Amino acid sequence: MANDKRARKKDHRDAVLAQRQALLRRRRAARIGAVATVLVLVAAAAVITAGGDDDAGNDAGGRPEPTAAPADSAPPEESAPPEESTAPAAVACGAEAPPPPSSQQYEAADQVTEEGVDYRAVLETSCGTIEMDLLEEDAPITVNNFVFLAQEGFYDGLTFHRIEPSFVIQGGDPEGTGAGGPGYQFEDELWAPPSKYKYGIVAMANAGPDTNGSQFFVIVHEPKSQPAALAAAYSVFGEVTPASHPTLEKITKVQRAGSTPVTPVYIESVEIVEGGAR
Repeated sequence: MANDKRARKKDHRDAVLAQRQALLRRRRAARIGAVATVLVLVAAAAVITAGGDDDAGNDAGGRPEPTAAPADSAPPEESAPPEESTAPAAVACGAEAPPPPSSQQYEAADQVTEEGVDYRAVLETSCGTIEMDLLEEDAPITVNNFVFLAQEGFYDGLTFHRIEPSFVIQGGDPEGTGAGGPGYQFEDELWAPPSKYKYGIVAMANAGPDTNGSQFFVIVHEPKSQPAALAAAYSVFGEVTPASHPTLEKITKVQRAGSTPVTPVYIESVEIVEGGAR
């Protein structure tokens, strides 16, 4: 039964990855078409200017805004608006942008964790690897939620949209604004006292009691031996291993505008590792 469930989840993840790769290929093709369009327009403009029409270079009417395509369909390549630059967007720590997220929505998290099994999470980010020990005994509901979303590929391609040195880094929002989620909310597991909220602790962000979804934060408060000034109102479900602290330090040094990174820090992938029965 367990093997069948894992096989179905693997098939689903493979299908999601194939869809993301197909979307990335379409976007690359659209960029190539856009470059060709720009070259044609430049050549045409040169011919018009050479004709001696003094008003030919003036565009009094302006350019109409392109209309948005439906979310479930790609725009026809021939109607794609020209891009001003084909250079890849800058990414923090000199990394490359991963494929766009699939932005799935769900009614609730499936039960995917098993009692007595130890779980870890390995996040590959733009600035390095973050390995987390998941606290399934202290927060079984929250850990199950994180494992479910990670196995579904929900976090792949999302960002750490909030970075506040000596406080927290926060991610897991499909909208990248701090307002998004997985389509559902679930209850708190408030087992940890305020003294637990130290450097490397991972907890769920929320908008009040029992409003957990997909967003989480990692405490990066300094000094590491002292707790951050946080009330015990967040579901603690993991702890970053000391070997991954240098990655957290790199992320906190990314250039910001307020708490928003100027160059995005991506969560490229999340792998769940089962450490065996305790």
